[in-house]
Amino acid sequence: MKHRSTLLKTAALLIATSVTANAQSPAEFYAAHNISIIVGYTPGSGYDLYARLLARHYGKYIPGQPRIIVQNMPGGGSLTAANHVAQAAPRDGTVLGVINRSLPIAALLQTADPKTIRYDAFTLNYIGSMSEETTLAFTWAKTGVTKFEQLRDRQITTGTQGVASDGFVLSSMLNSMFGTKIKVILGYTGTDKVYFAMEKGELDSYVGGTLGSLMASHPDWIKEGKVNVLVQLSSRRSQMLPDVPTIIELAENETQRAALGLVLAPQRMGRPVIAPPSLPADRLSALQKAFDETMKDGTMLGEAERMKAEISPMTGPEMRDFVRKLHEVQPDALAIARHAVKAPE
Repeated sequence: MKHRSTLLKTAALLIATSVTANAQSPAEFYAAHNISIIVGYTPGSGYDLYARLLARHYGKYIPGQPRIIVQNMPGGGSLTAANHVAQAAPRDGTVLGVINRSLPIAALLQTADPKTIRYDAFTLNYIGSMSEETTLAFTWAKTGVTKFEQLRDRQITTGTQGVASDGFVLSSMLNSMFGTKIKVILGYTGTDKVYFAMEKGELDSYVGGTLGSLMASHPDWIKEGKVNVLVQLSSRRSQMLPDVPTIIELAENETQRAALGLVLAPQRMGRPVIAPPSLPADRLSALQKAFDETMKDGTMLGEAERMKAEISPMTGPEMRDFVRKLHEVQPDALAIARHAVKAPE
């Protein structure tokens, strides 16, 4: 009986604590709590660089001005981090996540085993995205591969973390839809690891790397001809690469273009910041508002310019509506897209 009484008292205390916390204003709550941003990639990766840039400026716009701490949780192309935020993290606004841009439609495209996806894209909360991304396929110059058409006749290697990563998804799409011979080697836990492997001659290319990450970490590579950009895996040409075609320009028909559009659409929300489901509405609103204000902060924008990190933000509500719209794709285009990016059995 004594043990039961102790359990009841403990439960009552936890409930009371939860009620008290939920009754606090965002300013009161965050004055007493830090925020952790869980990044699904290793330190030094593109997602990590953007997350740390955000962390240095975000806190001053959140009521209560909490300290922002960045933690890395690589695994499965950021599936590990997404699952953690959705399932294990506290649902009180103290934990956010930065995940791969394609994960909100991973279940739709079936790019990973359904058993490994333990989040619901419709119940996640979206805080915002820092940048639209232009994804590329580029080769190390010493390979001698200078044109996209050569990929149909010559096998090249690329690296990525897992089957849910852009590197695998986009390489699979190119092999399936355009007859390229790209061999994907898994296990590279971040963009920086792929770059290093290219420099060593361990990999021939990076299929799925972003222009923003490339310019932020190796701004000389394009200018000095160390890499050859073969194609832009995006819906429109970047102003920085006006002479490099997009993969959609190479599509054979409208249905193929629609399928490509679905696979490439996540680039619009290139650096997603998410929160767990069921957040208190006032804290979610405060976090989203603070994110939007951070994206206009002059000091942050100046630092981003020095880093050569593009800032072209998307708000949390815009991301939520965008994800829902992507799930309304026509069945024939969806079937082609699923087949093109199918993960191995």
